[in-house]
Amino acid sequence: MLPGKASSVTEEGLPDGWAVPEQWEAQSSPGGVTRLVISAPQERLGEIFEALVAGLEPPLAVRYVQLTHRQTETQHVHTDRPSWVGVELAPERVREVFAGSQMLLYRDGRHQVWVRGALGDQLVLDELGLVYAYPDDPAMRDILVGLGVQQGRAQTLLERDFVRVELHAEADEQERHLIEALGLQRISAE
Repeated sequence: MLPGKASSVTEEGLPDGWAVPEQWEAQSSPGGVTRLVISAPQERLGEIFEALVAGLEPPLAVRYVQLTHRQTETQHVHTDRPSWVGVELAPERVREVFAGSQMLLYRDGRHQVWVRGALGDQLVLDELGLVYAYPDDPAMRDILVGLGVQQGRAQTLLERDFVRVELHAEADEQERHLIEALGLQRISAE
């Protein structure tokens, strides 16, 4: 079985035996922005993310941000990350394309995927496999509870000392397909 998007490792890059917890936590910034931070093990990440996407009000907007160019292993600096955006997307089309992009979305850490609903609610699937839901919405909490994901506060990959992010050649075609199939347009750097 292939590893997930990222894993906790020793300083030497070897697996350290730490397991990704399945949980969600509510957070708010000093400026008052609220969000849910969702952590899920590899075998549940796709199910949880796709259920949350299904909870967004259509039409959807999708932003794909490439953090690392897999072929050259070049990490893009924050101000020069290639980004593609599509708006007014039908949820069925987004779900169909995501279903055909499982390797890219849930096993490859080269990117972030942002999905926004018509009401301004937004999900971000990051390069480590964490999901962020903005704002902290009772409807999103209900989806998580319905999936059996417990509220909690255990350490996540974000807080581990050494993390290895996976890049899979098999996901190159899925990256191209996701951008083309959703009709995403390249935008200037962040």
